[in-house]
Amino acid sequence: GKEDASDSLQDQLMAAKQEASEASTRITQSMMEKRHAEDRLKTLEREFKSSSAQYQKDQDNIGRQQAQVDKLREELSRMSFSEQRNGQLKESVRSLQHEIRR
Repeated sequence: GKEDASDSLQDQLMAAKQEASEASTRITQSMMEKRHAEDRLKTLEREFKSSSAQYQKDQDNIGRQQAQVDKLREELSRMSFSEQRNGQLKESVRSLQHEIRR
């Protein structure tokens, strides 16, 4: 009986050591996975900050370009109004000159 109990205790001890070894391996693997995930997170955060900064620069640039387009459109509309008015004035001059010559 005593020998059987000793064998059983020995078996339990071996099983416990095996479980401890497997648990230690899982902990090591989990720590490596965690470290990898943290590194990946840092990389993604840097990419996000860079993308956000670039997006903001692009938005600012779009705003400046739109303001320039608006300004040019306004100038163009004034010019075409002036050209139209100029044409009308020339026509009036021609008409008056024609009247004078009669």
